[in-house]
Amino acid sequence: MTVQVSFYQLMLTPIEKIAPRIVDKIYASNLRALIWVENDERLTQLNTSFWTYSTLAFIPHGCRLDSEETKDQQPIWLSTTLENPNQSTVCVVTNGQIVKNPESFGFDRIVDIFDATTAETREGAASFAERLNFYTKENATITQWQQTKDGWQKL
Repeated sequence: MTVQVSFYQLMLTPIEKIAPRIVDKIYASNLRALIWVENDERLTQLNTSFWTYSTLAFIPHGCRLDSEETKDQQPIWLSTTLENPNQSTVCVVTNGQIVKNPESFGFDRIVDIFDATTAETREGAASFAERLNFYTKENATITQWQQTKDGWQKL
């Protein structure tokens, strides 16, 4: 099985505003997702964003801050560790990490969101190049998108 990797480079909007839109599309496609974040602060930010990003939409999700007892029932699970308690097929990476052996976790798609809106996050460009190189060597099907003022531009 070939893993699909989609890179989304944010240039204008912070991750807390974009991640809910991307995850909402995953959920609307009847897919389950793990959202792998770097720390508890990001987990709290995204958890709040998923509850409040739109008055017209709701993304059913959970994280250990809510209850771990129902994590296997959640279509979207936010975590600071790479895991797959809810039988996800999509792993959304917001922490700049590489998902090694994604098939062993049950993932057939990786969505890597790279925030380049601040000088601090732009320093992660080397990490982005490493991730791109890793997935290329693993023969993943790769798509790259860059945010522009007019929407997403495929690279």
